[in-house]
Amino acid sequence: MYSLMFILSGVKGDIVGVLSNPDTTFQSIGWILVNGLNLLFNVAMYAVNTFMLLFMIYIAVLTLIGFKKIKRNYEIVAPKKSFLVLVPAHNEESVIAGIVDNLNNNMDYPRELFDIYVIADNCNDRTAEIAREHGAGVVEHTSPPGEPKGKPYGIRYALKELDGIINNYDNVAFFDADNLVATNFFTEMNSQFLSDDSIKVSQAYLDCKNPDDSYVSIGYAAGYYQTNRFFQNAKNTLGLTPAIGGTGFTVDRLALQEIGWTADSLTEDFEFQVQCVSEGYRSVWNHFTAVYDEKPTEAKQSIIQRLRWARGHWSIHRKYFGQLMRRFKDSKKLTGKRDWNALDTGVYTLLPLIAGASPFLMVINGLLGNTQIVWIAAMMMVMAIGSVILAKFAMKRDTIVTTNYNIFKILFGMMWFSFTFIGIYIAGILTYKNREWVRTEHRSQVNIDSLVTK
Repeated sequence: MYSLMFILSGVKGDIVGVLSNPDTTFQSIGWILVNGLNLLFNVAMYAVNTFMLLFMIYIAVLTLIGFKKIKRNYEIVAPKKSFLVLVPAHNEESVIAGIVDNLNNNMDYPRELFDIYVIADNCNDRTAEIAREHGAGVVEHTSPPGEPKGKPYGIRYALKELDGIINNYDNVAFFDADNLVATNFFTEMNSQFLSDDSIKVSQAYLDCKNPDDSYVSIGYAAGYYQTNRFFQNAKNTLGLTPAIGGTGFTVDRLALQEIGWTADSLTEDFEFQVQCVSEGYRSVWNHFTAVYDEKPTEAKQSIIQRLRWARGHWSIHRKYFGQLMRRFKDSKKLTGKRDWNALDTGVYTLLPLIAGASPFLMVINGLLGNTQIVWIAAMMMVMAIGSVILAKFAMKRDTIVTTNYNIFKILFGMMWFSFTFIGIYIAGILTYKNREWVRTEHRSQVNIDSLVTK
């Protein structure tokens, strides 16, 4: 603050001095303009640096909360809730049997209380046939002319096709075709939803079924382990909205019908999350059940997937940021209290810009000699190094999947994942209008019984 006041007072004095001189020349006016622009630039940089510093403090607070012992805040109760299970799949013949068999045979929940439907979205392989052979219902979707292709459109079509039966269910659960689902998934969701009528969405723990496949997959897995505890669960502890992860989430059926499935971005999960926040619906995190996702194992595959995420994320910022800020501003007048979820989610839409711009801000501040950036850089360095420790801490306490990678391989995987994301976020911002959905190939044949428990 003192540095900003010094800049302002200095420029003000110089301008007053020039204007009071009767011999002021065109060169002096040019000086005023140049220094005026310099002043505006310094004020802007100060504002940006302050925001970045506050953001780092926010992340640090979440991290501290993540060290707390995680306790279930509801009792396990008898099965009551019924579930419509939707599994979107595009050419997933190699893995679709795995999740259908997993859901049919491994759940500790009464089989008559959930039904499985695979959404065979624009498939030209045996996905639909295999799903039927293994006991799932199938909704086949072929995109009409002019409709973009991608997961959100398949879900929208399926919900319309199942409109006649959806009222038979209390909740709708979403999984990806490559997933495996923890045995207690429906038991935990049933108990959590019954514990509090205000809960409309619950996101399960996002685990990985192939962390040892490559440095790419261990980078993903370690990042998710850290995020699950020190971001998702920490936000939930504060009463803030955790991120919906695209799979392993359950929605109250009435809430889904009221909102409707209008999400059509490349990150339909995040868009649906923003829509829930905009409507004031409460979303929570469930740390006591999990889905096991197959992570990419190759660098190119990972970059393509994350570029889609970055494009979708930024398009949602452009579409919803103003709406979220207006909700935050008007919430006290309308409801009597501030909607901090709207502010928190609005800031989260800025993630591509925050991550992509950080290195450039450090360079610019370094050239200008601004000392404020030293604190930001120091905090970011501590977070980068500490992320591996946090991931190992979370792995030891939260996941049943063991990994053979040592801490140095985990460090390399996480650093590769994090630093490549900087460029990916920048590319996502620049190309957010590209709405092409590129399929991520899945091949893992791991089953739920082969996941090694500690």
